[in-house]
Amino acid sequence: MQVITKLKQTIDNLLPTQTPPDTHPSLPLDLGTCSDGLPVRVDLGDNNLRPLLVLSSQPNELKEFTGHILHNLVTAYAEGQAEVALLKRRSSNFAPLIQAAQEKGLLVNLAESSPRLDWEFLIELARRAEARYQQPEDPMSPILVLIEDLSFIRHAAHDIQWSFEWLLQYGAQVLVHVITAVNCEDGLQMARWLRFFTTRLFGTLTTEQQHHFNLHTDIPAAPPAIRYNGTTFAVWNHNHWLFFLLKNPPTTIQEIDP
Repeated sequence: MQVITKLKQTIDNLLPTQTPPDTHPSLPLDLGTCSDGLPVRVDLGDNNLRPLLVLSSQPNELKEFTGHILHNLVTAYAEGQAEVALLKRRSSNFAPLIQAAQEKGLLVNLAESSPRLDWEFLIELARRAEARYQQPEDPMSPILVLIEDLSFIRHAAHDIQWSFEWLLQYGAQVLVHVITAVNCEDGLQMARWLRFFTTRLFGTLTTEQQHHFNLHTDIPAAPPAIRYNGTTFAVWNHNHWLFFLLKNPPTTIQEIDP
């Protein structure tokens, strides 16, 4: 089952080979755009979708990615088609997107990573997901748990940590999906949590940081690549790095080290 796809190109190594029953409609969510203009996307209707982690040494890239995903969700879907639970940094201002999500009936939870406010929504989400297991025949719309800074979980109470861990392991089977980001410095202290994320997108990382966060030791660091003006991310695609942007590629390019 495809989880992250570029139109006409599948990143099949990131996904399990087992194909789940085709009981949910496809609900694509664009992550970015490749240099040829084709999208890189995930399918929120796929119950094999793995939790997705974005890593970068630049906090502004993590903020931009979070806002980009929220924008794409609000743009693509209407009430009843999908829901989003957003945990953002206190300093991040997504007010227009949050208002749009509320007006369209998509936003079910809004919390901040500091101070420790309203994190209990993760317990409620785990309960909702468990209830879906009890009624698998009932129609269910995807719930996207969008977290700007994963490091909050280190400071959460035990019951919140347990609920979040349960969502990471079992939520996707009932269409509760997690997309989150973390600064690589914090990620170095979070091996317990990063082990749940087998789909990883890299922003600005050094070669040493890439080697640390790659899932396998035989994956090479991303080489110097053609990058476009705008925020660029990379994902390992079977045997090479695939680069994509959060915005449409401009006409001019420059070559920089990833």
